[in-house]
Amino acid sequence: MNVTRERSLNELIEDAVKGDRRSLPRLISKVENDRDVAKETIKILYSRTGRAFVVGVTGPPGSGKSTLIAALTKELSSAGKKVAIVAIDPSSMFSGGALLGDRIRMNELTEDPNVFIRSMATRGSGGGLSRATADVVRVLDAASWNYVIVETVGAGQTDLDIVELAQTVIVVVSPGWGDEIQAFKAGLMEIGDIFVVNKSDLEGANRILLDIRGMLRTYGSERTWQPKVVLTNSLKSTGIVELATAIQEHQEYIAKSGLAKGQLMDGEAQLLAAIREELEFEFIPELRRNPTFAEYGEKITEHAMDPYTAAASLISALRRK
Repeated sequence: MNVTRERSLNELIEDAVKGDRRSLPRLISKVENDRDVAKETIKILYSRTGRAFVVGVTGPPGSGKSTLIAALTKELSSAGKKVAIVAIDPSSMFSGGALLGDRIRMNELTEDPNVFIRSMATRGSGGGLSRATADVVRVLDAASWNYVIVETVGAGQTDLDIVELAQTVIVVVSPGWGDEIQAFKAGLMEIGDIFVVNKSDLEGANRILLDIRGMLRTYGSERTWQPKVVLTNSLKSTGIVELATAIQEHQEYIAKSGLAKGQLMDGEAQLLAAIREELEFEFIPELRRNPTFAEYGEKITEHAMDPYTAAASLISALRRK
């Protein structure tokens, strides 16, 4: 990195963490789109992180996550808290950008000085989060936002990466989800710290609430934290105070227990994520440039070779270098 670029990045970082509302989105864009800038930014900011509380919001599509987050953010802001929202959206197949815009979904929050909203594209990541999400959360953490709320895409059981990022995971469901509840036993039911039955004015809301409580007696019996179940109607802002209280109770529980929960707190998880990324960027391109890669690809297509044997052969050749 040349001296001019480094100086301008340092200035941008300092302006962003001091609260400049124009510098922060510019810095986030650079972190999201340029891996070298992201690495340098995190190196500079890392000692300032570890103070924000990260709340993950996940659940099936159509459960009303965005509306719920808007109502919750209003409640937290009215209590004097600074809230940053990172909304992970499906990627456009043409531009690679987020398909759903934050100003469309949460327009009423944009004028609140205690609120910052950012949409990010998944860009093909299969776990419900963008690859750059953790770095963007770290930037917001260093910029002194009290809460960072991360909304996942909402792809059901594939939407589980959030458990490695957030200290509190909220799973949002709504009436009509009951017939699918059995399919979510091994996924969302096991990662939730708080369960929200949204759209409580619809028929079947109380039944879903009872179903979840019943399942938690089975799946949550060995957990030291007993997940809360909250009934909400985000359009009417009912149950939102109870949800904010549940988040605070879980935050206090984590603080008292010393639980290292969430990627931003778990050093080993961060280290493994960094190693995986370094290996992917250093070795995958080299493997693809190897003529044997294309040769093996053709053999796999023709069913003349299985992918595991091919992978082991390529990796062994790389190790011998």
